[in-house]
Amino acid sequence: MKTIALFGASGRTGKLFFQLAFNAGYNIKILVRTPEKINLNGDSLQVFHGDVLNFIDCDKVIDGSDIVVNLIGHDKESNEWLHTYATKNILSCMKKHNVKKLITLSCSILTHGLDDPSIKDRIALYFIKNAHSRSYNDTLRQAEQLKNSDIKWILVRAPKLLDGPKSDNYKVGWVGVDTTNQVTRANLADFIFKQLEDDAYVLQMPLISD
Repeated sequence: MKTIALFGASGRTGKLFFQLAFNAGYNIKILVRTPEKINLNGDSLQVFHGDVLNFIDCDKVIDGSDIVVNLIGHDKESNEWLHTYATKNILSCMKKHNVKKLITLSCSILTHGLDDPSIKDRIALYFIKNAHSRSYNDTLRQAEQLKNSDIKWILVRAPKLLDGPKSDNYKVGWVGVDTTNQVTRANLADFIFKQLEDDAYVLQMPLISD
């Protein structure tokens, strides 16, 4: 089985993805600031204490991995350029160790050429750009780093996140095109899990919704 370098395993979406990958038998290397939050153990799992913003910590997780999954998110204590600096470290380590595929989680404020946003979507984006400019710019920089890299990346966009069970009919599309403005974390984690063995969305930014 492939070895996954996983960042963000202790988050609410990350836990669900981690459980899916663990149950499927993948080898998993996890980097977390609080290892006590990881409540699974086994021969296929390695847990490292550290921070993705520290290059050395990031490097020891990606070394020996086949694919990287980045599910980190901002919290009240995180660096305002969290995604920018984390992605820089991840891409550098991937290049060093010749790891070619990255699946990363972002949000629906990113735009894509296949989007067809409604007036409501445009107003929401305008508000975010002005009220949360640092977070917005951090997200943009992350996406630009991926686009300028030579790896196989998939940037999974999510709208409003909800708790709830996985369904069999969640939607994969673009803003304003066959999608809604919310998704359960279980459905989001399921889609991300399926991309481990699927390259259909490589170099794309699909939006996942219920």
